[in-house]
Amino acid sequence: MALGFIEGLADTTTNLLKLWAGRRSDMARRRRKPFVLFGYALSNLVRPLIGFSGSWLMVLGIRVIDRVGKGLRSAPRDAMLADVIPEGMAARAYGLTRALDHAGAVLGALAAAAVVYWGTERLDLVIAFSAIPGLFAILLIVFGIREPARHAASLESLAPLRWQGLGAKTRAYLVAVGLFASGAFRKPSCCCAAMSSA
Repeated sequence: MALGFIEGLADTTTNLLKLWAGRRSDMARRRRKPFVLFGYALSNLVRPLIGFSGSWLMVLGIRVIDRVGKGLRSAPRDAMLADVIPEGMAARAYGLTRALDHAGAVLGALAAAAVVYWGTERLDLVIAFSAIPGLFAILLIVFGIREPARHAASLESLAPLRWQGLGAKTRAYLVAVGLFASGAFRKPSCCCAAMSSA
């Protein structure tokens, strides 16, 4: 129950902040890179603390702050990418970034498992060392990424964000996503219940 509450609150925080940060970064004369940099730095700073937490409430706080970072960086990062993608290449560009993201998650988990198996069994140290690759990512953002010039259309004043102002296809998509997300609320299986009671 605690794990479900933690992940539910963390995901809610991420999704609400994605909307806010994306909207803010779209405003005229608003730079996107600070959102991206602060989001990655915040997550990288707090995530290793999970290894030293002593209660699920502490994990809850760390996890929510970590997801604040994700919420702040995701939409502005994708918008920065959209600013430099040649016309007709959006699907390939976003597909590549998602593939690299998932590949990094898998390789990171495998590397952590290898360290635990052949090195130390102290998971707190393994989690703490996960900040090292995150530090390299932050340095890459600071010194290796230049924010592209904004298109003229993106500098225009933005219309108010209202449900009535969305297109029919966008509203249908959001309703479908909401229905699928609500389907994630389910009772634990018998096996999970038996394991938790044991």
